[in-house]
Amino acid sequence: MTTKPIFIIGGTGRVGRQVLEQLLSNGNEVKALVRSKESEVLKDFLNNPKLTVIEEKDLLSLSTEDFSKLIQDVETIICTLGHTSVSAKPKTLVVDTTKLIHKSVEHLKPSVPVKLLMLGTSGILNPADDRKMGFGENFLISSVKYLVAPVQDSQECVDYIANTITKDNQYLQWTIVRPVNFVEKYEDGITEYKTFEKTIHPFYNNGVVKIKNIADFFVNLVKNNELFDTWKGKMPVIVDSDQALYKN
Repeated sequence: MTTKPIFIIGGTGRVGRQVLEQLLSNGNEVKALVRSKESEVLKDFLNNPKLTVIEEKDLLSLSTEDFSKLIQDVETIICTLGHTSVSAKPKTLVVDTTKLIHKSVEHLKPSVPVKLLMLGTSGILNPADDRKMGFGENFLISSVKYLVAPVQDSQECVDYIANTITKDNQYLQWTIVRPVNFVEKYEDGITEYKTFEKTIHPFYNNGVVKIKNIADFFVNLVKNNELFDTWKGKMPVIVDSDQALYKN
């Protein structure tokens, strides 16, 4: 288990909250950057001595130098940011946050590479590994990206990481976790799930995955260096094991 704090952005969202809860349950020290300390989600955790909450209403207003100060003592950054609605602003929240993280880590020049664990979806394409689409599929995907700002933002984030942060980057190493359709089932806890390098299709026939399972995979990427090395520079798709479409 890492002895340095884990930095999480988006810790009050559906997935981020579960990641935060599991990290604290495992005894990890966590620094959570949130828009408001008054968030209902945080009330269960505020008395935990392992948690440091940093309030920043406008993350993207921070300079590289300012953000660097917040992450100078961490070895892992988890970003589970998402859009609250299709029309929510800023429309480039995810990709701009990713650029800020990248520039800040490069500014720090850490002696040990920082792990960056990003939350995506199976609806975004890995430009390197996903199967080639036909004309009709490409037209559909392009139309959705044009009409739905969060999808375009997520895809631009993936493209930025894949094209800018090389797998042998000496300061920043990344994994983008791509869950299929989220299911909010909490009563039966963490169950079996599988990871795959490629998605079946970005918009249909993808199955489901429980949010607790997504969070568990994030936590395992933090604490298990061998697992992280397996998925370093990759974009694993995660799905519950009982989904027939993904069975081997």
